[in-house]
Amino acid sequence: VCTIVHARERRRRMVVQADRASPRGDASPQGARDAAPLGDDERYVPRSEDEARRRHGDVIVGRARYDEIARGLIAGISHGLLKIVADPDGVRPLGFHVLGEGATEIIHLGQMALLSSWEIDQFVDNIFNFPTLAEAYRVAALDVVEQREERRRPLPRASVG
Repeated sequence: VCTIVHARERRRRMVVQADRASPRGDASPQGARDAAPLGDDERYVPRSEDEARRRHGDVIVGRARYDEIARGLIAGISHGLLKIVADPDGVRPLGFHVLGEGATEIIHLGQMALLSSWEIDQFVDNIFNFPTLAEAYRVAALDVVEQREERRRPLPRASVG
């Protein structure tokens, strides 16, 4: 087990280092070329949540648990999660993280979104096959939109009395 964990960590570090060395820098989706393999049931592209927080500050993270997705319920998949890491404004995705069954089968949607410079709202506005685990992208995007709207709401004024 320790060897597998060590190999995964070494591979993750190599991917992060290669991405940092990219001449295109942060603004480029070039880092989306390859999903970083962390295990058979875990993938992320191109930024992990921690990396995004270090580079962009207070990012918004939208989550969709497999047990709240129709396909997860039908298949009895109780463990699994898709995260969309978005910029602090909740407009642009910075990375995707998929944990659980089928991670290798749906991470490519996040890669394509980064390569195509999609915005978060495009995940909400577009149709995903139903019932599939890909629906998690829309659910996670709705979570980002909700958090974005919360941040934009003015704070209630404290009454002085």
